[in-house]
Amino acid sequence: MASMNNDDGNEPLLEVRDLDVEVPSGRGHVLAVDDLSFAVRSRESVGLVGESGSGKSLTLRAILGLLPPRTRIVRGQVSFSGTDLRAMGKREMCKVRGRGIGMVFQEPMTALNPVVRVGEQISDAARRSLKLSHREARSHAVEIMKHMGIPDAESRYDVYPHELSGGLRQRIMIAAALVSRPRLLFCDEPTTALDVTIQDQIIKLLRHLRDETAMSLVYVTHDLAVVTQLCERIEVMYAGRILESGATEEIFQRPRHPYTLGLLKSVPRIEVPQASLSAIPGSAPTPSSRPSGCPFHPRCHFGGPECWQGAFPLRMVQPGHASACIHDDRCADEATRELVIL
Repeated sequence: MASMNNDDGNEPLLEVRDLDVEVPSGRGHVLAVDDLSFAVRSRESVGLVGESGSGKSLTLRAILGLLPPRTRIVRGQVSFSGTDLRAMGKREMCKVRGRGIGMVFQEPMTALNPVVRVGEQISDAARRSLKLSHREARSHAVEIMKHMGIPDAESRYDVYPHELSGGLRQRIMIAAALVSRPRLLFCDEPTTALDVTIQDQIIKLLRHLRDETAMSLVYVTHDLAVVTQLCERIEVMYAGRILESGATEEIFQRPRHPYTLGLLKSVPRIEVPQASLSAIPGSAPTPSSRPSGCPFHPRCHFGGPECWQGAFPLRMVQPGHASACIHDDRCADEATRELVIL
């Protein structure tokens, strides 16, 4: 399946095509990421949006070759800067991680080594990827800690993760990812466990760093408000598949898939108290219980027998905007009538 990006004449920095990832189950293996294609261009920010279990984090780990045991890529192409990542060995992939693609994980208390000082975890990355001396790496780590807004960076270089607040630990994680000066940064829901004030600080920091360094960004989240602040384009994921793809503003104003519409209608709006708030009925399927046909049809009020069988690939509904729903026009009409734009 071709990428849904607009063609501006530039080759994508990252391109994923027809990716299938299987996870272990009682029946052997089942698809958790299904025929997934998307691309990220230089200096572009892309949001992977969807409920927990939709395959967002697994997609990032598949790209970086960091899949859990017995989880495997069974089909697809992954290229970064024109290089086939799937053809690389472990040593070559280690060089891509850090200098090429950085990763900010969801929970810093599990991602950071609890028995290694936080500054050393940053400087170790600098020594490996930038070939710095011990002293140079420490100086570089302290500088980037200051750049992250970490107070008393010199003294905090020598503390352990448990001695820092959640917000500071997340800044350490971002610093460790950025110390190698990556061209592309993956962020796996880095603000989920933080209070709203710290969340806002981290989002502003990421936006500033993106604009300052001109790096590309892929941001995984279920929080649609975050996407509007960071991302020019959205890929909406459900049950391991991309169901809608397009520019953030276009999708938020006129979604063309019922799942996207449901996500938007479930967002509370404090400044618009009269806006109706509704939840998507039911729950997302597990990889082993995915229905036939459109994966969203059991939860969709547009769906009928025509949605129960067959393939529902992404198709262009207008330039730069793709949907996997055959009722995309009805969805857009309902959005126009009922949706309060975020």
